[in-house]
Amino acid sequence: MPETRTRGTGIYKEFGLTSLAVEHPTTVLVLTFIIIVSGILSYIAIPRESNPEITIPNIIVNTVYTGVSPRDIELLITRPIEDELNGIPDVKTITSSSIEGYSSINVELEAGVDMSKALQDVREKVDLAKPDLPAAAEDPQVFEINFSDFPIMQVNISGDYDLVRLRAVA
Repeated sequence: MPETRTRGTGIYKEFGLTSLAVEHPTTVLVLTFIIIVSGILSYIAIPRESNPEITIPNIIVNTVYTGVSPRDIELLITRPIEDELNGIPDVKTITSSSIEGYSSINVELEAGVDMSKALQDVREKVDLAKPDLPAAAEDPQVFEINFSDFPIMQVNISGDYDLVRLRAVA
């Protein structure tokens, strides 16, 4: 809290921390040096990883049944698979999307679940639902979202050269 002091004939307000810093410049420099050195040492000591493993507890089940309306996809494909998936432990939510000729089911799991076991459980439940699916439908594809499968960078190159020359330039 600012103090009020008198100097000579005038009254002025003084902030104690500022006055301390002005009166003891060596102490301020030493404290600044200690803070900078500890920051640099901390930065060096903290482990860093260029591509950290990011696990998203989601498993996707996609099924293709061409030429079928969204309503029929939901009744014939999505609901039988969802009914089986509801029995899996550690399931947070199940959301689905049925469009013409395609069913997509997103199984969101609790954080920290063993993804390999959860993926195996989902595959087993989908296999149990297969007899209830139409024979003309393709087998459901089950996969997890894994960021290590995605490319780090994509580059597009175009020009007035043939494909061989463009690849050489790339």
